Amino acid sequence: MRYGWLIAAVGAYLVYDHLSKAAAAPVVAQPTAVPESTVVPPASGARYVQVGQGDTISKISSTYGVTIAEIVALNPVFGPKGGRSLDLIYPGEQIRVA
Repeated sequence: MRYGWLIAAVGAYLVYDHLSKAAAAPVVAQPTAVPESTVVPPASGARYVQVGQGDTISKISSTYGVTIAEIVALNPVFGPKGGRSLDLIYPGEQIRVA
C-alpha cells in the first residue's frame, strides 16, 4: 500500500473541507414599510383615507365620524353592489370618507 497515506490524507481533507463550510444563512425578506392612515383632502372637497396596517372599516368610520353605511355608499366597490366584502381592505388603499 504505497499510496495509502495519500488516500487517507485526501479523505481527511475532504471531510475537513466539507465540515468547515458553514451552511449559508437563510435569506430573510425585509419587512416593507406600510403607510399609516392619512387624510388626503383633494380640491373637490371629498376626503380620502389611506388605509394603514391594522385598520378596519369600523375603526375608520369611528375615527372620521361617518357610518359604515356612508362608507359603503361613497365607495361602490364595497357592499352588495360592488361584490367586495368590507373585511377586505388593504394597506395603502384609498377609501373615501366624505
